[in-house]
Amino acid sequence: MPFTFDDLIRAHYLQFQELSVSPDDREVLAVFGTHDMPDEDYAHDERDRSIWRISLADGSCVQLTQPEEDSRLPAWSPDGKQIAFVSRCSGKNEVWVMNRDGSGRRQVTQSDFPARNPYQVKLFPVNEVALWWSPDGTKLAYSALPRGSLYSIMRESDPFDNALKTGKIVVLKDNERYSHVWSEADAMIEGAIYVADLSTGEARCVASVTDGAFRLFGWTPDGKRLIAALKEDLLEIDLATGDRRTIFTGAMTLVVMDGSDIFTVHQAEKKVEIRQVEYGSSAEVASVDMPEEFRLRAMTRDRRRLLGTVQEGVTIYLVSVDTHTSSARKLTEPGWCAMRQDLPGPIACLNRESSAVFPYTSPTEPAELWKCGPDGSISKVSKLFDGLDRSSLGQVRVVRYESDGWNIEALLVLPPDYDPGKKYPTLVYPQGGPEACVTANFTDLISARAQSLAHWLAARGYVIFMPNFRGKSGYGEAFKNELSDFRLLRTPYADVMAGADYLIAEGIADPDSLGVYGSSFGGWLTAWTVTQTDRFKCAAPAVGVYDALALDRLVGRPFWSLTPNRQGKADPMDLWRRPEVYREISPIEHVASVKTPTLLIETGGERRPGYWGGRSFWLALCALGVETYYVWYPRAEHNGGWNDEYKKDYARRLLAWFDHYLKGSPLPDWFYPHE
Repeated sequence: MPFTFDDLIRAHYLQFQELSVSPDDREVLAVFGTHDMPDEDYAHDERDRSIWRISLADGSCVQLTQPEEDSRLPAWSPDGKQIAFVSRCSGKNEVWVMNRDGSGRRQVTQSDFPARNPYQVKLFPVNEVALWWSPDGTKLAYSALPRGSLYSIMRESDPFDNALKTGKIVVLKDNERYSHVWSEADAMIEGAIYVADLSTGEARCVASVTDGAFRLFGWTPDGKRLIAALKEDLLEIDLATGDRRTIFTGAMTLVVMDGSDIFTVHQAEKKVEIRQVEYGSSAEVASVDMPEEFRLRAMTRDRRRLLGTVQEGVTIYLVSVDTHTSSARKLTEPGWCAMRQDLPGPIACLNRESSAVFPYTSPTEPAELWKCGPDGSISKVSKLFDGLDRSSLGQVRVVRYESDGWNIEALLVLPPDYDPGKKYPTLVYPQGGPEACVTANFTDLISARAQSLAHWLAARGYVIFMPNFRGKSGYGEAFKNELSDFRLLRTPYADVMAGADYLIAEGIADPDSLGVYGSSFGGWLTAWTVTQTDRFKCAAPAVGVYDALALDRLVGRPFWSLTPNRQGKADPMDLWRRPEVYREISPIEHVASVKTPTLLIETGGERRPGYWGGRSFWLALCALGVETYYVWYPRAEHNGGWNDEYKKDYARRLLAWFDHYLKGSPLPDWFYPHE
């Protein structure tokens, strides 16, 4: 039986977002959730999260809370008998406590914050716990953003949205609409730390600021002070007086507390510096050389190992670095992924041994919880997907081919019953980003949020080709720099076409049955591709860019200059001074050459019809007599905010579109019900 829609939804939901190890190292609390929320919920960091308890002994798991309660940030009590967490199970986001088995729930806080969700905690670049039990288990310290996160504040204070609600006239000056810095250091953020007494229910504010957010790291052993960071100051907060004393100033990627000892860990380029903080001073413990592309995630309790990830093409390794010798060791296998290199990834160190737990996935294995031991060995812990019928999944290969002298790596997803003696209808999927790399991650191959759905399509007779064209991460700086100087589409397009030629030469792809589809930058590249060639029999660009000049002028900054590897020597002021340079990278400028039937997919959360040029591109195709459809999911947001109805429609519609043009099936009646 093919990989079903229900399988797809479950696998996409059960992605590890947070991990918390019990004091006795026997169990782990895992938080699962989704980004597929309506935009108005997504903006307030509501993700339908649930908390599960997983045994490290046998991998058994128990679901403690339900997705509709959006529970997260679990923290074990010192004796391991209770769990504190944040949840909206009463209809409003508050701090709760429950027994370890999920029973005995009680609400701790009765807050009156103005924000809809004041408990939005930054989890990047490493997992940070926002709730901390006092050493005697009688109190809870927690951080809050009383006005909400920067994103929610920006959404709530958008002058145009507010004007639509109130009818008030809008007057702007000096690019105010787009001048805010999207970071927690922005002056719009208000941060606070509270302590709640569990016996009385009283919660009091012990620290607050109007220009930043606190990072809370725990209590001192005597229970009289808290340790927190504000920007680059590490603070000691006296709970009796409220006095704040700076005990260290400097950059901090991690702060680790071990009893009364406090350590800061910071990664800067190719070194990690570990310092022990004494009150008023600090001493360097170690300066550790890092492997290329190393991203720090955690430090083990004995401070002997730094754990992080390194991306090498489609593989993301978990890497251990010895803090004494700087020797690095890959703990995981090629063709697998430990977490995500570009996103927050949970990893939790055990309390009594030099071990850690982390999520681990491959193209055909959904993410499960694994443990890496003191000797560097790894072993699987959880059994979330033991019942999944893997025979219905596509076969996945890593292939390499040449394009303009470059070695290009790609994932190739073949039908489960692939016959090497046959040629197959083939779909080229250029990944978005453009720097975001196709990795050996199961989620990348199942996502229905206007993304690849590779396993779904492979199970229905298609070959899916996912090239890591020039510009992608994981292949060195020179490779990324191939996007510069207005080559934003030119070099990726060359690599896509070289990949199609490779598949045909290998006897895999049917040259008369090629389709192309992509999302975000991949949608942009898909639209541009069909303006350059008619080799593809159909196309399906999603949430792409069709008029690059109009977009950049709307935002006030060129997309191609947002990162150095895209810009090169090009001048960002070309946006205003030389509009002709946009001709090559704007599909709308070449639309007259399109002959390929095109299914355009747009979302309403971040774009109304016409924004980014999608509607204009569709109107042009209509006028030119090219068969085209425009599908708009009004409450989705780019690659987030997709509910089950939208995802199911996307999966069915994409399959029907490709079946029509590549297999000769008629479009079903539901495809365009108004005809």
